[in-house]
Amino acid sequence: MARSFKRAWLPRFVLRTIAIVIAIAAAIDPAITTVRRGRPIVSVRAIDPSADSALALRVARQLRADARVVPARFAAADAQILVGDGLPIVEEGTRAFIVRDDTRPRVTIESLRAPRLTSAIANGRIDVTVHTVGASGRTLEVLLRNGEIAIDRVQYPIGNDEALSRVQLSFVPATAGATAGAAAGAARLRVEASIVDAASPSPSRTSSERDVTATDNLHAYADALTDVVDRPWSVLVYDPRPSWMSTFVRRALERDHQFAVTSRVVTSRNISTAAGSPPERLEELAGIQQFDAIVVGAPEALSERDVTGLEAFMRQRGGSVVFLLDQRARGAYDRLTGVGEWRYQNNGSPVSISVGGANEVALRATELLWPAVLPDGASGATQKPIIWSKPVGAGRLIVSGALDAWRFRDTSASNFGRAWQLVIAEAAGSALAPVTARLSEPLVAPGATTELSVVVRDAALTPLTSRAIRTSVSAVLEFGASDSLARTPIPLWPDGPVGILRAKVQAPLNVGSGRIVVTADGHRTEVPLVVDSIVPSAVQTLPAYSDAFAAGHGGKVIVASQLATLNSEVSRAVNAAPRRERWHPMHSVWWLLPFVLALSGEWWLRRRGSLA
Repeated sequence: MARSFKRAWLPRFVLRTIAIVIAIAAAIDPAITTVRRGRPIVSVRAIDPSADSALALRVARQLRADARVVPARFAAADAQILVGDGLPIVEEGTRAFIVRDDTRPRVTIESLRAPRLTSAIANGRIDVTVHTVGASGRTLEVLLRNGEIAIDRVQYPIGNDEALSRVQLSFVPATAGATAGAAAGAARLRVEASIVDAASPSPSRTSSERDVTATDNLHAYADALTDVVDRPWSVLVYDPRPSWMSTFVRRALERDHQFAVTSRVVTSRNISTAAGSPPERLEELAGIQQFDAIVVGAPEALSERDVTGLEAFMRQRGGSVVFLLDQRARGAYDRLTGVGEWRYQNNGSPVSISVGGANEVALRATELLWPAVLPDGASGATQKPIIWSKPVGAGRLIVSGALDAWRFRDTSASNFGRAWQLVIAEAAGSALAPVTARLSEPLVAPGATTELSVVVRDAALTPLTSRAIRTSVSAVLEFGASDSLARTPIPLWPDGPVGILRAKVQAPLNVGSGRIVVTADGHRTEVPLVVDSIVPSAVQTLPAYSDAFAAGHGGKVIVASQLATLNSEVSRAVNAAPRRERWHPMHSVWWLLPFVLALSGEWWLRRRGSLA
């Protein structure tokens, strides 16, 4: 009996002791410090908390199984997860991932490009890049306003859940400075982008409605300022031999009042026909520098001295030259194009040629000529650059290889005349004036600072010689109404090469409009400045920027619909460094298992021994 009791008592004592030890350890909660490679520390934060907090919470919950999540900026994190659109600041040397929400429809204006200077009778082009997300099957509507007047509208079907749409809008100011609320000679343009249902496009909204919906996911807007001058572009059309291509381009320019066209056609040796007062030859810069652009037909017939004059026109005048090729031929002009080998194609039927990135077919031709390899710095279509351009010094050279485009001028099939009006207007508008002034931000908030840059053409483009280059430049800000005009001198400082000056301009504290007047060596130019309490602008968060940003920080962009892949991507990219960690073994639920087994075993033995 005693022996049986001893055999039953010992197991019960051991199990009871184990249970007591576990209970005491749970009460004390001992901590053990170890150095080990633990789970990575990940910082998760919303770029725009008002819009992306919900998605940031989803991301944090997704990562908690495989990482220690800090829902804030944390410099010691192994990786940072940035939720939303935009490019925030991250710590150097830290992996960065961007999670974008592709599930809710939204639209942003990524970039807005308006001409700095336009003629009051010109048809200017506004280039807009719009980013849409989660709007597949709906319609993108882009509207251009001049004040309260809608002057152009385009609509596009949205084909993908995430799409970049490049839109072109047309702008024709009625008169110089016609926009209400803008400076004299300045036009304030507003671009509105909206996601609408295909069956029911959104109606035009008033100004107050636009301000309310500006931050709505389905609406976005941005403003731009363009200076309107009441003068036509001065264009010289020069044909060293008669050319049908040049003839019909010249007629298209003569029909457009934004051009003042001067022309000369050399019909035979020492015999030519002229309109206006064109120079006899192109070899002297003094005879051609008054033009904004020069259009040359049959450039293969140019002499070497003419080519030298055109090169000086681009390099020392900053003007634009347009070569209209109409046959395959070598000539002195090849030195300007820089093309070593040309490709030629003769099609049985006319092909469509897009001019200047236009949204519609602009030209048609059957005979095509293009460079086998585009010269360095040139821009044009990736495949068969029929119309391309390249910088030459401060100017531009534009080359057209649509050899017989003049044969397809029917407006039902192409826009021959309109296409060349747009191309040459843009070329003339880019020509340097004797003095050029530009503000980094012509639309500013009260008291904000903007940067003024001034280029004095003759001083900047004259080749450096032993003699000193002297020039006198002054700038003044004229702000307010004509009866109470305030004039504030602006100090200018040299910046880099000769002829380039800069200044910091602080906007007045009151809302209004004004102009910065710059004079240099008898020449004068003006640039508008508008001060407004609300200055919307393009956000410039292109998806390509986000991709490059994340890739540059060792991460990638992940859309919300593929959030399940985030854990594996973070684990693959992050190698958590060994660190000292305090480990609380009693926090593990697995310690309950031996505790329950010990108590259950002790109770079972007591029942078996008839002690319970």
